[in-house]
Amino acid sequence: MDERFKSTANAIQGAVYHETNYILRPYSGPCVTTVHDLSYLRYPQYHSDHLVDWLAHGLPKSLDRADCILTVSNIVRDELIEHFGIPEQKVRSVYSGVEACYRPRSEDQTCTVLTALGLRHKQYVLLTATLEPRKGIDVLLDAWSLLPESLRRDIPLVLTGSPGWRNEALMTKLAALMAEGTVRYLGYVPADVLSVLFSGAAVFCYPSVYEGFGLPVLDAMSSGVPVICRAGTSMAEFSQGACVLCNTGEPEELAFNLESLLCSQSLRDHWAEKGERQAALFSWERCAAETAEIYREVS
Repeated sequence: MDERFKSTANAIQGAVYHETNYILRPYSGPCVTTVHDLSYLRYPQYHSDHLVDWLAHGLPKSLDRADCILTVSNIVRDELIEHFGIPEQKVRSVYSGVEACYRPRSEDQTCTVLTALGLRHKQYVLLTATLEPRKGIDVLLDAWSLLPESLRRDIPLVLTGSPGWRNEALMTKLAALMAEGTVRYLGYVPADVLSVLFSGAAVFCYPSVYEGFGLPVLDAMSSGVPVICRAGTSMAEFSQGACVLCNTGEPEELAFNLESLLCSQSLRDHWAEKGERQAALFSWERCAAETAEIYREVS
C-alpha cells in the first residue's frame, strides 16, 4: 500500500499531501497530518495494544516529517506541544464543521422515522457513540438508574452506535436496563435516520471522558437539542458555555442535570437556543477555508 501510494502521489506535481489519520505515508512533497486526539497516551487502557503500539511507533516520525500538524481542538494542540516538544508555530487548530442535515425539525418532520422506531418527538434522551469505555456510557447508565422510574419510563434513554471493545461490564448494565424497558439500544443507525433522531431528542447526553473534538455534541447543538457533557474537555472548549457541564464525572451529578432538564421545558429551551446559536459558528465552509489557507502556506 505504501509503495503504491508513493508512486502515485509523487507523480502529482505541486500537490500537498494531507494525511487525515495520524501516520504519514511516503511522500517527497509538503505534508500535513491531522492528529485527532492523544487518547492512546492519556488513556491507553481504553485501546487495543495494537493501536497503542502503531501510534507509539509511527506518530513521532510523522510529527517530525510534517510541515504542519493540524488538531481539531486547542486542548489536543496543547497536549501535542507539551508531550512532544513541538514548536508552537508548527501546530494549528482547525475546528470541525457541522453538516447541514443536523438542524431543528418539527414533530411532523420527525414523525415517520420516530414512529417506525417506537419513539415520540422530544420524549427520549439520546446518546450516539461506540460502546467503549472512554465514552462514559457506564456513568450514564449508573446515573440513569438514579432517576425516578416514572420519569425513565415516560422519557426513555436511547443509545445508538456500533459495538465497541472492553465493554463486558457495560453490556451487562445495558442488558439489565433494556430488560427493565427504560433503555433502548438501536445499534448502528444510517446517517439519514440519525440526523432525525438528533432533532427529535429531548436531551443529548455525551459524558465522554476525553475527545479530540466531540462532533456528536456539535451535531446535537445544531439540531436545537440541549446537551450535557463533561467539563474540562474539548466539548466544553468549543461549546463556550452553551452546554450543561458535569464537573465531577460522578453519576449523581449527571442524574441531577438530567432530571433538571427533563422536568423543565423552559430550561431545555434555554440550553437548546444557546447551543444552536453557538453551533452556527461551525460550518464546513469555514473549516475548508482554514485548511485551504494552511495548504497554501506549506506548498
